[in-house]
Amino acid sequence: MSLVFNNENEANDPGIHVLIIGVGGYRYMDGGEEQKDQNYEAIGILKQLTSPPKSALAFRDYLIRQDADQRLSVPLGTIDLLVSPSPEDPEPGEAAESFERATLGNIMSAYSRWRTLCDNNAQNIALFFFSGHGVEKDDHYLLAEDFGMNPMNPWMGSFAFDKTRKAFHGCQCETQIFLVDSCREVTPSMLTRDITAVPLETPNYLDSECKHDLTMKASARNEKALGKKRQPSYFTQAIIKALDGDAASRDGSQWVVKTSDIGAHINQIMKSVKSSEGYSQRCTYSSGESKVILQYDEAPTVTLEVACESDHATAMAEFQCKEINGQFDRVRSPARPSPWKLPVKAGFYSLSATFNDPDYEDVNEQFSFVQPPYTFERLSR
Repeated sequence: MSLVFNNENEANDPGIHVLIIGVGGYRYMDGGEEQKDQNYEAIGILKQLTSPPKSALAFRDYLIRQDADQRLSVPLGTIDLLVSPSPEDPEPGEAAESFERATLGNIMSAYSRWRTLCDNNAQNIALFFFSGHGVEKDDHYLLAEDFGMNPMNPWMGSFAFDKTRKAFHGCQCETQIFLVDSCREVTPSMLTRDITAVPLETPNYLDSECKHDLTMKASARNEKALGKKRQPSYFTQAIIKALDGDAASRDGSQWVVKTSDIGAHINQIMKSVKSSEGYSQRCTYSSGESKVILQYDEAPTVTLEVACESDHATAMAEFQCKEINGQFDRVRSPARPSPWKLPVKAGFYSLSATFNDPDYEDVNEQFSFVQPPYTFERLSR
């Protein structure tokens, strides 16, 4: 399904061109619509997924909102969306919303359309997003809906991502962002077999890397990417939080989000997404020269955590947080045993702690610059 935005612009004006793929339903796997006997020892136990379609749609909707609010550094040009819903969640979008299925043939066609659009102008931004099953051996193989159609060679329903990424460096657009939300595990049987998946485009190894590169993977090598059922994945939530200000930095009177800062902060942001469930998932990334992709007129909201030098002092303290030259003034009283966590706008604040216990001295007006994605201040004399 192709969506075209900003029709009033000239066809060759700079724009963000997006390819989004969310594969939750695997037609020929266990539980699929046309389930076939598979050699699961060779390919691993691949379940139907409900999170990837939700991730793809959440990412699409977020980009559309940012374009409407004119926060993107260049306007949204096109979105090509392919979604294969899981049998467990056949309608992941709005009521009666239909999708072009994420079969390998459809992915190849969409990739070709997307690449042609991106190649029209060096100032375009190419944005690729995939969520679904993946495995990694000598390449990172991403699985389309029709993976396993031929059980003798199930990999015919997948494509080699790393080679595809290398090939796309031949596109003339200077800003290229690739986000891969999938596992990178390998089974022992895969180590003894050839995997014959091909890339969506053949790389030319004489091509140099693009100027503004951001290539991110949701998991480290031989590890899982995680998410709750029928919800966007942790990685997708972290990417949206990063774009929404958790990876922002100040640039004059504006706050901006740059490609390099997304990668630098993604694992810390991931911790905040999964804070109640422990932290095991690790994202990896590579980046080139930094490029602004979003800008905000207002400072983003940041989590500020305040504590004293000792846990006992923290438990006895009444804290105050005041914005310098602003109206924000909040007090935590009475004292509580845990550090004080509060959402504030990024900026300068004075922090203080007062005690009813004569064994502790008050701490007055310790200054802090609160910045994304998270600021921790420990008050001391």
